[in-house]
Amino acid sequence: MVSRAKRELGTPNARVLAREASREALITAAADIMRERDSLDFPLTEVGLRTGNSAALVQYHFGSKEGLLMAVVERHTAAAARDMAALAASDYSAEKKLRLHIRGVVSAYVRSPFTNRLLNHLQQNADEERSRHISEIFIKPVADFHRAILEQGVREGLFRPIDPMHFYHMVVGACEHLVAYKTPLNHTFGVKEINDDLRRDFADTIFDVLVAGIAARPSL
Repeated sequence: MVSRAKRELGTPNARVLAREASREALITAAADIMRERDSLDFPLTEVGLRTGNSAALVQYHFGSKEGLLMAVVERHTAAAARDMAALAASDYSAEKKLRLHIRGVVSAYVRSPFTNRLLNHLQQNADEERSRHISEIFIKPVADFHRAILEQGVREGLFRPIDPMHFYHMVVGACEHLVAYKTPLNHTFGVKEINDDLRRDFADTIFDVLVAGIAARPSL
């Protein structure tokens, strides 16, 4: 007699859930490998071994390594988009939204320092359609969020008008730089580990400098 568990596993819904769980496990394994190695260079066989599967399953779910890397980006950007939507909908002032946003961006880069390298890699190897997709899911949501914060800050009399494109590159570039060059941190500044205190202090310093630069100026 077939057990109830086996019968349930054979149902369409159970099979869909099993496929989704398998897919998510592969994405997690790939992200963990890149984080641990601080590199995008890894074989698909290692991803399979970490999940108890073969490299063929990666091909089945994603078509190629590039497809798997794209899935990692999509997961990370989806989480960031949810956080920005919640922050945008809050009643906080523009300054508080900006402080929390910068803390969140720095934390995200510390957790996944490979993010910008991965995006650059995918952009360099992408056709026009995929390049547009990457921009739509990663760059545009952040740029739109920045534009909304800047406009709110101007309305509140906190910020002077500033080009959102310039602002985007200043924020993202500054936040990412801490993890982009970790070796000089040790050799030049004696920093062996990016701990929570350093992460918060770095994020708050970026906030303080940016706000001082974009603060509304009294009329002369």
